[in-house]
Amino acid sequence: MPDTLELVMPDKVHRNTAKDFNRYPFKNSSIRVSNLEEILRATPSTNVIDKSTQKQKLFAEINGIVLKCKVKNWDGYGASPISELSAVYAKDFIDLMRDNLPLPEATPQPDGELGLEWCTRNYHFALSISDEKEITYAIHKPKGKNRGVLCFDSFKLPIEIELFINEIAYDSYEE
Repeated sequence: MPDTLELVMPDKVHRNTAKDFNRYPFKNSSIRVSNLEEILRATPSTNVIDKSTQKQKLFAEINGIVLKCKVKNWDGYGASPISELSAVYAKDFIDLMRDNLPLPEATPQPDGELGLEWCTRNYHFALSISDEKEITYAIHKPKGKNRGVLCFDSFKLPIEIELFINEIAYDSYEE
């Protein structure tokens, strides 16, 4: 094994494992490193984002959506009030996300659920979690569409959902 490994990294950096860097080569810049700790330190500090602060801002945004949309017909087209339980499950979902995954945008849904959306140039992924803990999702990606319903257990993200968000994360490197 060589003393030094040349690692090619994107401009937008998320903290990934060495295995992720080996599977997903990037073209933007290269940095020489000798071990995993050095890989993580090599992440440009200007691109390291404090995810807990971002999550807190997103939680505040979700609270604002619940307050703004707590009455029937909040959209003028007969929408149901946003369920506080759906918002709690959305926050639980966000808390379960690994720090190297991009955070979603929160959106009120006319059926009373709180939606979470991720959009890049090539992907659009949306989900919502019902009061019954059902995740309804849809993804549009270059190789087709997928949609479905999964159970949410508040302890671990369903692997299908995590894989979709991973695809979006790697797609965002190319933008």
